[in-house]
Amino acid sequence: MVAHLGDGEWAVIDSCRTARGTREPAALRYLADIAVDPSAVKLVVATHWHDDHIKGLAAVFSAAPQAEFVYAAALDQEEFYAVVETHDERSAAGDYSSGVREMRTILKELDERGMKAKPAFQDMLVARVGRSEVHALSPSPKTYWRAQQFFRPYLIPGATATIPRPNRNDLSIVLWIECADQLVLLGGDLEGIADPGVGWQGVLAALVPAGRKASLFKVPHHGSAGADHPETWVQLLEGDVPAGVTPYTRLVDPLPTAGDRARINTATPNALIAGGPLGRVRRESLVRRMIGSVAIVEPRRATGPLGQIRFRAPIGSGGPAAWAPAVSGPAGPL
Repeated sequence: MVAHLGDGEWAVIDSCRTARGTREPAALRYLADIAVDPSAVKLVVATHWHDDHIKGLAAVFSAAPQAEFVYAAALDQEEFYAVVETHDERSAAGDYSSGVREMRTILKELDERGMKAKPAFQDMLVARVGRSEVHALSPSPKTYWRAQQFFRPYLIPGATATIPRPNRNDLSIVLWIECADQLVLLGGDLEGIADPGVGWQGVLAALVPAGRKASLFKVPHHGSAGADHPETWVQLLEGDVPAGVTPYTRLVDPLPTAGDRARINTATPNALIAGGPLGRVRRESLVRRMIGSVAIVEPRRATGPLGQIRFRAPIGSGGPAAWAPAVSGPAGPL
């Protein structure tokens, strides 16, 4: 996500590349297309480490020499650096993800600038950029405590075990951006989790500006049911809020599923998705016959290149109706 926060200053939240096989971050391509120099980016945020949210983020940060770097709080800064260093030492064995490689490159860049990464906590003012304030609504204190218990065994001197990949996105940052009369809720990949003080339960329990609701919503975790909490739509969002969803197709049943789409469209009639309709992977007829002779195979589905969703509203305007949506490429109504 690329956000103009007023006065020509920008933020980049997470990253992906423009197309498979390229190394160009989509954010840098977009800024180039609208003639904005990357030096205008003052804030770079990694909501969490999963590869589909962080590929190319090191290149974005390197191109933005005045930007702060914010990540989800899981460890104290020195412990966080130690985890990344440990994984860096194991790079020859290939036992860590591209997400850790991106983090390692960013930490080197910070060191050269004489800066430190900033961990985000719930109820924290992350930054003031342009005319906007950027607040973190997660991770919660309970999530932070659990993450420390999870990571610390791997920080014992001499520990050799590879840190396992967490199954849930408990640590993902949710951002609350306030710009004049507009509020924007960026849901990251935070999951619902029926556990008080964790996930969206933790966000809903936190203090938010009394009586104020967001007029634009980045739907979390590709619209999955596990990331949806019904009270989010009631307590944190205005009615008929414009919403953006990113698809995830590297699953047997890609996200969002038909049920996810129906659920989100019930919550708001103004949801858009940054991807085209799902289709079948085509195989040569001989291959199809061979497969059909030995097994019943569930057809795999895939999308083509991702499209782009853009929402714009004049600074000083308020409410969902102020946002003017536009799409390009294979993007459109959910």
